[in-house]
Parts: sequence; structure tokens; C-alpha cells
Amino acid sequence: MGAVFGEEEGMAKRKSSKPYTTREMPELTAREFVQQEPLSLVVAKGETVTLSPTNPELAHHFARVPMRTVEDLQVMGFLPRGLDIESLRTAVRDDDDFTRRDMEAWLERNPKAAKTVDEPCDCGASKARERTPQATMAQLFRLERKRVHPALSALLSEHYNNAIAPDDVVSRTTWRWVKYVERRLIPIYVLFPVLFQDITISADATLVAEHGTSSMLARDIYIHQTGTLRSLSSHLRIWASSIQTFDGPSLSISVLLKAPPWVVLPT
Repeated sequence: MGAVFGEEEGMAKRKSSKPYTTREMPELTAREFVQQEPLSLVVAKGETVTLSPTNPELAHHFARVPMRTVEDLQVMGFLPRGLDIESLRTAVRDDDDFTRRDMEAWLERNPKAAKTVDEPCDCGASKARERTPQATMAQLFRLERKRVHPALSALLSEHYNNAIAPDDVVSRTTWRWVKYVERRLIPIYVLFPVLFQDITISADATLVAEHGTSSMLARDIYIHQTGTLRSLSSHLRIWASSIQTFDGPSLSISVLLKAPPWVVLPT
């Protein structure tokens, strides 16, 4: 039996104890985190549960997990497992070159537009301001480079055996993590991931992932057709075997002998 919320028969609702801060969390390595024995979470009919590392009812599902190495990022699923970092770096460099050539060609086709760029002003609108071609090129490169990743998406599509578009969120987030590695920022980056066995969101129930919940790992996630999973962040990384919907009054889950995709065997 996992963490259960609600007043349905046979379900016990946990009570809040004291305020909880992220400093009280155990600090685990990435491997230690995914090798835990996770519990399941059931959000009962009509209930709303807030998923946050500062929620004392769910704090034991969270941990402080520093990202110190490339392997840590791969264990947590932020960089693809089984894909070496040099291949990712090469794809990112190829996309740098592609974007630079594309922007240079655009500037050649639009010589007048290349001399000005829209910049925000104090009035809340924007105004055209004359810039050098080099400055315009630099700004256009920064804007476009965040958006499109053709070489990286091709590499990820082959690795995952699934089509991933150049502007897909998977391509964009992978690119950002490769840049973290390039800039050597990962030793100071701390994640607050949450780990469950299965998650069930019942009829008219809501599970809200608050700011601070960086990623959610589960075996299977079941959401009633009238249930809701919401994230208050710009995005929530979910790593699970499946996300399924159901339409009955309740769901009977058979425990299968299968490993979730994020499992790492002890070494």
C-alpha cells in the first residue's frame, strides 16, 4: 500500500505534521535515489493533492539529488542513457553551424532588415533601433538557436527509435542539459525529483505538481477521464512505463513483475 489521500472506504488520509523545508531532505546520489523502494500514490475521488518537496505529507517521496556528473544526468533521464556525451556534443556543434549559416543567409537576403532590430522600450512597446550586422547576427543566432535542433533531434530519434521534431521539447531540454555540461554548471545543480511505484488519479481528482518538483518518476500512471494532472512549472519531466486513462468508478491494478524504465541495477 502506498501513500493514499482521500476519504474513500479502506483509504487513510495522512495528516500534516510540521512545516517541512528542502534542507531537511536526505541528499542522495542519482543512483541511490532510483534504487529506493518506492510506494504508490492514490489520489481519491474528488480530492486535490499538491505535489511539492515542502509538503510534509509527501516529503518522504522527494530527495535532494545533486547533478555532479554526466552519468548523474543520464541516471535521472535528463540526458539519454546509452548515448555518449561526445555524440551529443557533436550534434550540438553541428546545429550551431547550421543555425549560423542559416542566419548569415537570411542577413544576405535582407540587408535592410539586418541594420535594425526591434527592442523593448520603457513604454512597454518596442522600437526599431539601428544595430551593426554583427550585433544583429548575434541576437538572431541566440533566439533561433534555442528553438531548432535538427542534428540533435535526428540523433535522439535514432536513439529512441521514435520521431522527435527539431523543435520538440525533448530536443530543447536535452540541448539545455548538454550546455550545462559544456559550461561546467552541473556540480552546483540540485534536483528535487519525486519517486513513486504507481500513481492513480481517481474520478474528479487532481494532482498538482508545484514549482520545485523538477521531475516525476513512476512505473505506471493511471488517470481517470475526469481526473487531472497539472504542473505549475513551465514543464514537468515524467519518466514512466506508461500513462493510461480509465473510465470506470475505480481501477484494479495488478502488480506485474516488470521494471520501470528508470531502474538502475546496483553495482
